[in-house]
Amino acid sequence: MFLTVGQLSEMLCVPRSFIYEHTRKGSIDPIPGAFRFGKHLRFKKDDIDKWIEGHRKK
Repeated sequence: MFLTVGQLSEMLCVPRSFIYEHTRKGSIDPIPGAFRFGKHLRFKKDDIDKWIEGHRKK
């Protein structure tokens, strides 16, 4: 399953600008699973779930 920028920003409760900042080259903490389909940016949900899990405080 692939998520749009809007869906991902809602899922993470962050603005769209956060998503774009974390997909740029050189980002300190890049969001994984980003793909471009033409001009559309999509994110692989499985990769996002793993990325979120890696950021959980223990």
